[in-house]
Amino acid sequence: MVTPAATRKVSNIIRNASVTLFVDDPEKAIGVLIFGIAKLEYEYSFRDTLSLYEKYMSLRQAARFARDMQKVSKGGSVMITVRPEHIVSFDKTKDTVLKIDLDE
Repeated sequence: MVTPAATRKVSNIIRNASVTLFVDDPEKAIGVLIFGIAKLEYEYSFRDTLSLYEKYMSLRQAARFARDMQKVSKGGSVMITVRPEHIVSFDKTKDTVLKIDLDE
């Protein structure tokens, strides 16, 4: 994730790098929780940003989004990466929960 450096999430990670990501699809009642350690990367290229966005959108959309992020991030931006330690996924339609501990 690339975000402006002057955000609360960045200051929170500086204070405590332990993070939790929650991604869900409420319509399908499925999701995943990722517990891990965040790392802030202040030196990265436009190509790094573009390759990240290309995973989720077309090249044209990714390029536009990356340029817009540069405009918004006048005070600089930072790339946040997370090293997962625990992963929990759920599927409420099946009433199942899968827990993975990556520390073992």
